[in-house]
Amino acid sequence: MTLHTDTITGYKVFNDDFTCRDYDFNGVGTTHTYEGVPVLCESGFHFCTNLEDCFKYYSIRQNMFVCEVQATNYTDAEDGCSKRTCQSLTIIRQLSLNEVKSHISTSNNAYLWTLYIGDKEHMKQYINDSFYAYAWASDIGYDYTLVKKFPTTLSVFNFKTPAYHTLRYTYEVVYNSFLNKE
Repeated sequence: MTLHTDTITGYKVFNDDFTCRDYDFNGVGTTHTYEGVPVLCESGFHFCTNLEDCFKYYSIRQNMFVCEVQATNYTDAEDGCSKRTCQSLTIIRQLSLNEVKSHISTSNNAYLWTLYIGDKEHMKQYINDSFYAYAWASDIGYDYTLVKKFPTTLSVFNFKTPAYHTLRYTYEVVYNSFLNKE
């Protein structure tokens, strides 16, 4: 395993008391040192170099603290994600929710952001697949822009769960309603 000794900038999500996994990071401007050898998903201080990757591990919520961090003695990223771990982590600054929002670009995170924080007019532009269009119709409310965007993809899903059938039924009702209005 290679530890990089230069400094890299990334992002970390904290609880609203600046803890993460029962470790108290004490807020902005603090530096933390892990004495052992950091091992990804096992030890050290974890962070992501792509802010949106943080939400693969932490829930999007109103009371989260998202911070820009700098790390040294860090590992390579894992496959398909920018998650890394390090021996030294400095919390540079806390990002506002608007700054965090500007990094959201995937359907999953746009849906969750809207569901738990709001701003559906901004977020609906990032709904780029049928599943999250269905979820949007079911949980957030129908939106003719999304319905029109995915009119022919109802047949691509073959899920066998009750939740899926409810979601699909909701979307089909919305879609049929939309067709009747045109």
